[in-house]
Amino acid sequence: MSQRQEHDSASGARGRYFRPDIEGLRAVAILCVVLFHAGVPLFHGGLVGVDVFFVISGFVITALLVRLRVESIGTPSSRFADFYARRARRIIPAASVALIITALFSWLILGGEGTRTGWDITAAATWTANLRFAVTQTAQPLTLLSPSPVEHFWSLSVEEQFYLVWPLLLLIALILTARKARSPKPSDASQASNAGSYRLMIWLLGALSIVSFGLSILLTVSSPMWAFYSTPTRLWELGAGGILALWVQHDRNHTSVSCAHDKTSRWRATIGWSGFIAIIAAAVTFDENTLIPGPASLIPVLGALAIIAAGSSPPSASNGLACGSVGSVLAGRAPRAIGRISYSWYLWHWPVLVLGSALIVDNRVDRPIGQLWPWSAGVGCLLITLSLVPALLSYVGLEQPLRASRALRASNGRTFALAAGFTTAAVCAGLLLSLT
Repeated sequence: MSQRQEHDSASGARGRYFRPDIEGLRAVAILCVVLFHAGVPLFHGGLVGVDVFFVISGFVITALLVRLRVESIGTPSSRFADFYARRARRIIPAASVALIITALFSWLILGGEGTRTGWDITAAATWTANLRFAVTQTAQPLTLLSPSPVEHFWSLSVEEQFYLVWPLLLLIALILTARKARSPKPSDASQASNAGSYRLMIWLLGALSIVSFGLSILLTVSSPMWAFYSTPTRLWELGAGGILALWVQHDRNHTSVSCAHDKTSRWRATIGWSGFIAIIAAAVTFDENTLIPGPASLIPVLGALAIIAAGSSPPSASNGLACGSVGSVLAGRAPRAIGRISYSWYLWHWPVLVLGSALIVDNRVDRPIGQLWPWSAGVGCLLITLSLVPALLSYVGLEQPLRASRALRASNGRTFALAAGFTTAAVCAGLLLSLT
């Protein structure tokens, strides 16, 4: 099979496994985040949307890696190269353009703050923003620091660092189980390898997640900035989604139950709605005194897991979205439309808020604890609504065309070269801002 045919086959596999309810769940996550950032009083704990994003990312990426192993043709190394190429097309160009334009407007608006912002942009472009903000905000009280227009890149950096390591660990697990699975019948060997690899991956990710959760509890008290921003203390949230993906895929391979005759459909609906209520409850009850990502973060994480699990079913079961489930609501047109642009909106909403705030008034001092901006929530909502303009332009004009580009999908080398070019441009923009 040619490389072109392999890519077409992979695209068809993604279509069969597409989860509209997860796309809608992204809408819940992004709305929690942007409403909190806008200063809407009801959403004091809207940052739990980031926890939901982490669970979704862990689930989706692990499911994709497992499907690449099962359904793609080629060596394991080529399959994982395809994975990284998809990530590069999806993430890097849109993020780099947002950083470059943010650098330009920061130079025009921020004045003396430009030097610090330039280094922030450089860190964001190299996916180390979480480490930089952990260091800077530990060294200096938050009340003395104006928000960085790229501070939201910390969560993207955590995800990319996870994506750098987790596929490599999966590859090691596949190699180990393939060597151990020996049978005179090739089919038996293949089944033994699959079962062994699932068990090893679940145990591996489970052990890492337990250690990560324990570390998050300890550091949340002793070093809250490092607990909040570092990858080791957030890995358990991504890992929880990954473990669920492995369980769902393993269940798909061993069941053929139809949703129409599934006696547990009511339980699925109950579990799903309970998860939705847990996320909303956390978003409206958490505040600046809530210790995250400690035990409190279990509420939105378990809520997201419940929604995804409730919608997970055999391929013939319409993804468990019937019978009045929360998945059927999230799979509606409006939630999916918002979820579809959630990445672009996340990229743009924060720079618009920060730079807009700098134009309105200096918000570095005399800001009550827990209040991001010195103006009303109405102004914040106006700004996040305006941020939809660059978000939509980025999604329609950059993100989607590059993801669908046949030339890029046919050559991982072209994709990596393009990603390197965008990254270099963003780094240069940050360095220029810091020097000027």
